[in-house]
Amino acid sequence: LTFFVLLFLNIYCSETSRQLFYRSKHTAMLDKVLLVSSAVGEQKILSSDTARTAVDSLDNLKAARLLITDDSGRIIYDTAADSVEFCLLPEVVQALRGNDVITIDYHDGVMLSRAAAPILSRNTLTGCVYLLDYDADQGQLIRSLQSNILRITVFLNLAVILFTVISAGAFTRRLRQIM
Repeated sequence: LTFFVLLFLNIYCSETSRQLFYRSKHTAMLDKVLLVSSAVGEQKILSSDTARTAVDSLDNLKAARLLITDDSGRIIYDTAADSVEFCLLPEVVQALRGNDVITIDYHDGVMLSRAAAPILSRNTLTGCVYLLDYDADQGQLIRSLQSNILRITVFLNLAVILFTVISAGAFTRRLRQIM
């Protein structure tokens, strides 16, 4: 019974902590993508030069990739040196429909976050901003937390088993003395 309770607590604690990290990352990515979208939306004309000027005016975005498209999905600004002319990533397509989109995945100790938001200029959709972020630090923190919780669970299970064996031995000795 104790094993199942500790197993449940292990799973619950791991999942809860992961969800807290996800919410934190979700908020950070949404803030970043809306900041860029707002800065680019203030430009009178959406072009490669105005997008670069708007991005350069922002401090410390810390993203693996920043991509800005026009309303048809044509890439205007891209920090990756791809020679692709159009971007049809699922997040970009959703942003071009007027939605803010955030996708966060955790795999092998790395947290991969993707966010996209529409660019509105005078309440007209003129394009979208897409951010991609690899966060190995937070991914390692999740992995470390999960392994620590697992170690604690195993230790507590072993302690319960040891206590049970010692208690059973003491109880058995007393019963033999009585008989």
